[in-house]
Amino acid sequence: NFETALKMSADENDLESYTLCLAQLAISHIFVGNIEAKDVFTNKCDVLVCDGFVGNQVLKNIEGTATTLITEMMKWGHKTNNLELVQQLAGSILKKYDLQNGGAAILLGAKKIVMKAHGSCDAQGIESAAKMLINIANNEGNIYNF
Repeated sequence: NFETALKMSADENDLESYTLCLAQLAISHIFVGNIEAKDVFTNKCDVLVCDGFVGNQVLKNIEGTATTLITEMMKWGHKTNNLELVQQLAGSILKKYDLQNGGAAILLGAKKIVMKAHGSCDAQGIESAAKMLINIANNEGNIYNF
């Protein structure tokens, strides 16, 4: 029985342990467990779950690293007369990860659909988020069919 296995496996007073056991029991055939920070962009997992503070730190570090790398690439391109090539590469990367295209992230675990937009989203980002929300609502909350 699922509830008995959960109670035997985790300390209900330790939220991290309890959540980890719940996830393992609920989706044991696809649950990969904890991953290293270096694996965030690999195919080790499709969904990364963490608390709000850690999630925000992960995102802020990724944004800062990406900004620094692209800035350094542009400096190198200018210094070596390869600016056009670097601009094409940087443009391709920026287009793929542009937050205005996605607009928002879906927050799981709430009773209703909850989405969080990035603080620097412009009108296009908010429009993208609204379209995503409408698609999810039209699919009765199924986030996998939009």
